[in-house]
Amino acid sequence: MGFLRSIFSKILSIIKNIGILVTMAIGVALVATAYCGYVDPEKTANFAVLGMGFPIVLVVHLIVLLVWLVVRRWSVALMSLLFVVACYPALITFSPLNFVSESVPTDSTFKVLTYNVMNFDDSEKKKGENRTLRYILNANADIVILQEAAALVKMDDLDIIKSLIPELNGKYPYREKRLRDLVILSKYPYTVETEKIATTTKALYNKSTAYKVRVKGKVLNVINVHLESIGLTDNDKALYREITDISSSSENLKENLVDEVKSGMLTKLATAFKHRASQAKDVRSYIDSLGNENVILCGDFNDTPFSFSYNTIKGDDMLDAYKECALGPTITFHDNRFYFRIDHVLYKGDFEAVDIKRGNEKSSDHYPLLVTFHWK
Repeated sequence: MGFLRSIFSKILSIIKNIGILVTMAIGVALVATAYCGYVDPEKTANFAVLGMGFPIVLVVHLIVLLVWLVVRRWSVALMSLLFVVACYPALITFSPLNFVSESVPTDSTFKVLTYNVMNFDDSEKKKGENRTLRYILNANADIVILQEAAALVKMDDLDIIKSLIPELNGKYPYREKRLRDLVILSKYPYTVETEKIATTTKALYNKSTAYKVRVKGKVLNVINVHLESIGLTDNDKALYREITDISSSSENLKENLVDEVKSGMLTKLATAFKHRASQAKDVRSYIDSLGNENVILCGDFNDTPFSFSYNTIKGDDMLDAYKECALGPTITFHDNRFYFRIDHVLYKGDFEAVDIKRGNEKSSDHYPLLVTFHWK
């Protein structure tokens, strides 16, 4: 029996050592995914792609931490916890902990809504009404910033939008009426400062527009951005769904699946990361040119809060409205089993975000973000 106990003890020791090594490997991966946004994708895009996995690695690491706590291996659990603490900046950005909303006088507040509306293509529209536009009207924001909104100014092709135009005009007397993907609706007068922020990249899908809006007697620079998309084809999306389909057995997957991912999706991801990095630098240069003026920048970044483009645009002087006001993690993109927060609202100036709400309307592939700001 002593011999068997010795063998059993050695086996447990080996399992423990393997567990420690696995824990360390996952911890290192967690730190790498948390800070990969500080590596310029134009130099190497490998870290940028890695950053998309932060939420998954975080969940796995927390499960491992829980296991060590259950088996009472306190030293290993402490080591695992230290990895989490090392990622605190990314963790609190991913899942903010704001339990109480600040109460401020309503006469000093204004609301900004950002929404990629997918050209108002409401595939499950209610009879006689477009859910996307109805949500915008009901939200009643002071300034509405839209991406992929060309259909709003091409109303002859969308009769279902035309029925809501009188209400739209009444609520937003100042709005973009040209055929543009980036559109502003405003209750306050505005001027277009630049229709497209100069960019050094030749990518076709980058768009950015800047306005000056006078809100309650104060000037506010509002920047609407739609950074480079991944550009996945229907075949790419079908391949991704096949990979993530839990009902598919390994035998059903193509033998060359890994090669397809590397040559297709990963290559496109890397290219898009590089383009967005360049675009982000140009947008940041424009922000810097404004000096100490009030700025709200929002839109579809096509990038997570762990990305280089997000960190570059945010810089050291801008705040993330979601981080400042929200409680827990969320997603703003929900199509084709891609679940990420890629829509952001960043700001700086003599005002602050006091509340943020994510809409749940599924008429677009994005969810909207509605932020309440307060003049200090």
